[in-house]
Amino acid sequence: MKHLTVAALTLLLSVSCSQRQEDYPFRNPDLPIDERIDDLLKRLTAEEKEIKAAVMDTLKGQIAYHNDGMRASYRASNHSFNLLARNGVRIDGNTVTQNGEPLFKIHRRHAARKTQGCYRELMPTLEYVKQEQKQEKPSIRDQLRTAAKQQPEKKSPVKSKTHDMEL
Repeated sequence: MKHLTVAALTLLLSVSCSQRQEDYPFRNPDLPIDERIDDLLKRLTAEEKEIKAAVMDTLKGQIAYHNDGMRASYRASNHSFNLLARNGVRIDGNTVTQNGEPLFKIHRRHAARKTQGCYRELMPTLEYVKQEQKQEKPSIRDQLRTAAKQQPEKKSPVKSKTHDMEL
C-alpha cells in the first residue's frame, strides 16, 4: 500500500510539473468561450487587434471570391490592404506573418453539405501564436566587454626626448 501511494504521488507530481508554464487560459478548451476570448483580447495590443480585424476582412473577401467567383458581393476594404501593407503583414497559406514572424494561425472551415456542387468555405478562426520574447539580461562580464568596445581607446601621450640646454 505504501509503495502504491508513493507511486501515485510521483505520477501526480510528474504530470503537474510537466505542464508548460506558457499555457494560457485562452488556449484551454475546458474554459467557456467567452472567458477565453476575454483573456486573448487582454493580451493583444491595439495594433494586433487592428491587424486581426484587417486580416479577417481580407479573408472574408478571399472566401467570397473563391465561393462565388466574379459574382462575389463582398470585397475587402482598401483600408485593410493598406493596414496590412503598412505593418508588414502577409497571409501565407494558413499562417499570418508580421515581418516574417508568425502572428496568427488560420483554421479554415468548410460547409458540411454541398452547395452548387461544392463544399463552400466558411469564416475561419484565427489563433494567436506569437511567442512572447524573453529578453535575457546579459551577464556583468558581457556588459563590461560591450562597454569596453564602445569606448574609444585612450592613447597615452607620447613623451619625446628633448635636450634642453640651459646656460
